[in-house]
Amino acid sequence: MQDDDENLDGLLKLFVGGLNYLSLQSDIKSYFETFGKVINCTLLIDKASGKSRGFAFVSIEDYSKFIFVFFFNFFKNFLLFSLLYTIFEINMNL
Repeated sequence: MQDDDENLDGLLKLFVGGLNYLSLQSDIKSYFETFGKVINCTLLIDKASGKSRGFAFVSIEDYSKFIFVFFFNFFKNFLLFSLLYTIFEINMNL
């Protein structure tokens, strides 16, 4: 029997870290389905405790939408931070 990873050759695996330890694999998959078809989602579980290790690997059929949303949010947050910092600087100099 083939390992599931062998069927995923050529697909990008996105590392998703910093997850809440109560996160479920179905929740992660559901979230990433907003960006496109999820081919594989693996939440790593600690064998001894049976609890999430706080990270997962996700493979999406088309990463273009995900990349667009990621960079859009990054720059939006960066611009917001820059604006707030500028307002703070102006107020401190008054």
